[in-house]
Amino acid sequence: MPVTTRRSLALLLSLAGALLALGWFVSRSGEGGLGVESTRAPVVMNVAQQPGEPDLEVATNPEEESRGRARTAPSMALSVSGDETASDRLRTVRTRTDGPQLVGRVVGADGQPVDGAECLFSTRRNFQAGGVPLGFEFLPDPRRAGVVTCTTEGGGVIRISGKERDLASGELPLVRLQPGADLAGLIRKPGFVPRRIEGVTVSDVRPHDLGEVRLERAAVLRGVVEDGNGAPIAGAKLTLHQPLARGSVVWRAEGLGLDVGVTDGEGRFRCDEVRSGPFELLVDTAAAPTVTVRGEALESSGGAPLRVVVRNGASVSGSVTGLPQDRRIRISARQLASACGSDGALRPRFAEVDPRDGSFTVTGLVAKGPVWLSAVEAETSEQRAAGAPVPEIRGVESVAGLRSAVLEWQPRATGRGRVMVPSASGEPVPLTNYTVSIGAAPANESPFPARPLQEGGAVKRHHPGGRFEFDAAAQLGSQEAQANLRIRASGYAEFVRLGVPFSKGRTTDFGDMLLTPDPPVRVRVVDSGILTPLQGAGVYLSVLEIRKEVLRGMAASGDPCWGSSHVAFAESGDDGMGELCAPAAGSAFWLAAHADGYLDSEPIMIQRGPDVVTLELTRGATVEVKVRTPSGSPVPGITVRILKLEDFKRESATPGAAADRFAVTGQTGIVRFRGLPGEAHIVAAIPPEVRDISRQDSEDPFRYPKRVVQAPLSGEATVELELRAPVTFEGRVIQNGVGLEGVCVTLHVRTGRGLATPGAGASALRTVTVGDGRFRFAGVPSYIYFVMVEHESRAMPAPFPIEVVRGMEPVVLELPDTRIYGRVLRAGTGDPVEGATVELWARGLPSSKIETGILRAAATGGTSATQAVSTPGVATTDVFGEFLFEGVATGRELRLKVTAQGIAPREQKLKVLSGSLTEQEVTIEVERSEAQEDK
Repeated sequence: MPVTTRRSLALLLSLAGALLALGWFVSRSGEGGLGVESTRAPVVMNVAQQPGEPDLEVATNPEEESRGRARTAPSMALSVSGDETASDRLRTVRTRTDGPQLVGRVVGADGQPVDGAECLFSTRRNFQAGGVPLGFEFLPDPRRAGVVTCTTEGGGVIRISGKERDLASGELPLVRLQPGADLAGLIRKPGFVPRRIEGVTVSDVRPHDLGEVRLERAAVLRGVVEDGNGAPIAGAKLTLHQPLARGSVVWRAEGLGLDVGVTDGEGRFRCDEVRSGPFELLVDTAAAPTVTVRGEALESSGGAPLRVVVRNGASVSGSVTGLPQDRRIRISARQLASACGSDGALRPRFAEVDPRDGSFTVTGLVAKGPVWLSAVEAETSEQRAAGAPVPEIRGVESVAGLRSAVLEWQPRATGRGRVMVPSASGEPVPLTNYTVSIGAAPANESPFPARPLQEGGAVKRHHPGGRFEFDAAAQLGSQEAQANLRIRASGYAEFVRLGVPFSKGRTTDFGDMLLTPDPPVRVRVVDSGILTPLQGAGVYLSVLEIRKEVLRGMAASGDPCWGSSHVAFAESGDDGMGELCAPAAGSAFWLAAHADGYLDSEPIMIQRGPDVVTLELTRGATVEVKVRTPSGSPVPGITVRILKLEDFKRESATPGAAADRFAVTGQTGIVRFRGLPGEAHIVAAIPPEVRDISRQDSEDPFRYPKRVVQAPLSGEATVELELRAPVTFEGRVIQNGVGLEGVCVTLHVRTGRGLATPGAGASALRTVTVGDGRFRFAGVPSYIYFVMVEHESRAMPAPFPIEVVRGMEPVVLELPDTRIYGRVLRAGTGDPVEGATVELWARGLPSSKIETGILRAAATGGTSATQAVSTPGVATTDVFGEFLFEGVATGRELRLKVTAQGIAPREQKLKVLSGSLTEQEVTIEVERSEAQEDK
């Protein structure tokens, strides 16, 4: 070797040695071992790793972690706060990446990579599941944050980082995939059937590999939408409903489905994300009720194009009195349509109110049934840009028939205020991060129940400029009430103000409220095994008056309790830290925590002080339950229940004593229960079921297929449950011996705990009779159903409780030929009342849910409250005051309700129709209303 080369090599070795020594010195000074405070950049060195894993780094500068500097490789941060002890240093050691990551590869059925596929992932609760027994391919709810996305590229590769932004709109805040969270996702691309992904749990140690995700080639639906005159309709909205798997039935639920776009200028549409098999395509236009197209999608694109004819619907006109100045008001109209296929009638129809005279006209309504009208204040672009809070309740609800309606605008009672804190200069400054809860209670009652202010379905914790505003009716349930207010902010004492009056049309200003500095209770939540901080853990702090068993139950539920009087709540950050405002004055509290996938902590008593309290949570076991048919096919839409075997034995003696969990199987027929203690559990598959209300259920709640599984102390156990194979249920609908075509047949079903009253929150299987009244359901569980038969010519559904079993003969459902007719007359004079609305109600029929009450101004018409109402038969009296109802249910208590302008509402009970009593004639006399008499 040449001398110059040897000298150069020696020089390089010397420099390398000097750099290693310098690195050792800096690392020692960074730990504080030499008593020198280092401000230099961290020294990075590789540590041992497993083959195939990415490089790990050790960062000795804690400030780099706090600045959130992005890294290209996972890192380990060492940071010690001033109030930590030496033993606490170990608890801060953790392996980090750029946030939890999802990786995988999307391929077609032929194994070829699929580039350009859209991948959306979020926590399960952020997706529109809606408690539907058999879910649909779904999209995330755009009104809720927490959705991360990516597009496959470079060979179908999926790579989603926990620091990616949300939907492309950019309107949602920056989110992270929380370690340990139970995630769900959707992968879609034109030409392929959208694929739902479930049971994903991410880690901050290494990326979660989804493996190969196969997409099935889609069928194609194409066609044109026309009006009754054959003219094309542009801009018609299309929504697709399909079963999760082949051989399943199309389960319908209002508001769910896959948005497949709108028709073009020539009324044409093309949907290339359709699974071959049965489908329902909902077509929405401005001037017509929703049209439902049913059919069978073919695997090839050569199917005949669809021709959808849309005919204009009914309309309702009216006016709004007492309009506020400079406000944009619109009408939201919702219906309960009894005709099958009109599920879309529950979707709101909107109409702008003319600001000059308050008039409006809502079009596209179903011609049968009442209309629920609400006057709502539309959110302006200026309000959105300024971030000003917009209260959710804007007007007053009204029920009207398909005639002219008058709504009286009620000025709302509002409250507002600003939160201030002391500053170094001595002048108070606004505080932006806090929670405010408002409740109605006597002024001398403290603590008091309250509800936290919300925004977009989540607790509002950020208030620009320190200001808040709320609607009294939304928060207090009334516009005339006494309000109590509670404000909590980390680092400040709880602020309470009692007995503030509210009244309609007034704005109550709380003014500037100054908070007093008070050190928070600081809690760090870590994994007890490897001492890594846990992000997103719920931390619960309660006064000692609350029994620790109660606090344990609250923590085990995992639900935040922002508005609780006795319990303070916080979520741990990415460093595992959570800061809580003490719920009351005192020095001792109960403390507990909850994290997904971990055993719930036993509440401990702590003394208030400056030290950080560390809670160590133990990772629990995971039990995976696979629900299969005898042939091994997965069964979606099945509720799975799990509880400890010891609790099951206790429940056998005392019903309702068990603490259990529920989950619904998805497309793969699999559910996973995480964070279980290492002991014996019992799991059961509960198929959809509904029972006749006349029966009392005293059977074993675990009469369904069940197994006992031993959950390990850590790790995962798998158990399979076999359901009886689904059966075919078919038959005919006849009246007077003649088969009826176009009749809607519905099987009401129910999932989850508790007994099912027909229609109580139930979803349903639907079909329509064809030819001589024949119908057929394929692939339904063999249990008791409440079969409802509906037709637009009948006043109400006809109920038939039927037990569906394997091998049963086709059934014949005969509709009763019944009718109720009569007249509405004025009391005293006997004059007929023309134009009166007559409603016929039958007790015990399934109820439908119309979303009303708290309406948001969003174009989606989303609501945050529901009111259960039954579908009545509705008729309008003619010039002779006469009305007629045909097709009335037998064996049910009946009552009539009459309303009309200028008369007092009147109700009258009727005889029960049964046996030979198939007709009933009534005469109803009505009085003038008090308001009319005063004129």
